[in-house]
Amino acid sequence: MRPPRPRRPAASDGRNREEGRAAISPAAEEGAAAGPRVNRRSVLGRGGDERRDEHVTPLQGTPAGGRAPARPDATRRGPVRRLSGPIGQGDAAAVLGPASSSRAAVSIADRRRERRRARTMLRLNRVLTGAVALGVVVVAAWVAFFSPVFALSASNIEVTGVDGTSVTVDQVVSSVAPYAGVPLTRLDAGEVGAAVEALPAVKDARVERRWPTGLEIAVVQRTAVMFTTGQSGYWLVDDEGVAFEEVPETPAGLPQAVLPDDETRAGAAADALEVWAALDESVRGLVGSVEADGSTIRLLLASGAVVSWGTVEDSALKAQVLAILIDQRPASVYDVSAPTHPVTS
Repeated sequence: MRPPRPRRPAASDGRNREEGRAAISPAAEEGAAAGPRVNRRSVLGRGGDERRDEHVTPLQGTPAGGRAPARPDATRRGPVRRLSGPIGQGDAAAVLGPASSSRAAVSIADRRRERRRARTMLRLNRVLTGAVALGVVVVAAWVAFFSPVFALSASNIEVTGVDGTSVTVDQVVSSVAPYAGVPLTRLDAGEVGAAVEALPAVKDARVERRWPTGLEIAVVQRTAVMFTTGQSGYWLVDDEGVAFEEVPETPAGLPQAVLPDDETRAGAAADALEVWAALDESVRGLVGSVEADGSTIRLLLASGAVVSWGTVEDSALKAQVLAILIDQRPASVYDVSAPTHPVTS
């Protein structure tokens, strides 16, 4: 038996190609004529068998004939710029380039000049701001420390604690008159108080500012606890031994004291006051004066008798012994410096 003859490829291939062209459906041809619609066609393989269906979508702007428009020349495009993030509208021109080719790009030198100009303006603004702030500080300091806005006015000084006799308001105001016109911000309250305490009858003075131009001065006057004799009268003396006021007559109810005029005067005055406080009322009427030198005390009685007191120790016992001796033993000398062994002569 003879084998079958082989088929002729040439004729067969040509016939298959013809059959493939004829296999295109009329619907596909209508889709190609209608424009940008999805066309479905069957692709026939060799031998006339249908292998797969393909969807063919023409490009946008493709004409009805199915030909895609020609792409613009790639040489006309500029360099591709990649952005790492979104940019503002003001920087778009710098990134994308000028709107038209006629405008020249900003040079690096121009940008450097702009930066220098910006730095110069920033420095100038800082200098001007500093100058204005310094001027404000200087003006404020002048107003506070040197202008008459806070200057002390003598009419705005309030004085309390004076009796109007030993110390008067006019005396206190006159003592601070040198400070009139000085701003309160520069006024030393301690120095003003010392000026008021320079008055003999003022023991202490407390000074407070009364803004904007006044002072409040609280005065503590000296109190007389004894007196001493003077050239034309009697001096009132306080517990510190300060003679602060001269009077023409003997002060009633106060002992006469004889005190030293040195640094022991304050201590002597305190000793004399302690002894006077220890005496009985009956003995006080007999005492003419109390002499104190800072270590020992002696009493001079109105009768001319002398009492040797000694130190201020055991003053209460000495006062009792002296009262008994004066009542029972009239004498010219009473020595109670040793109260347990008194001596009279």
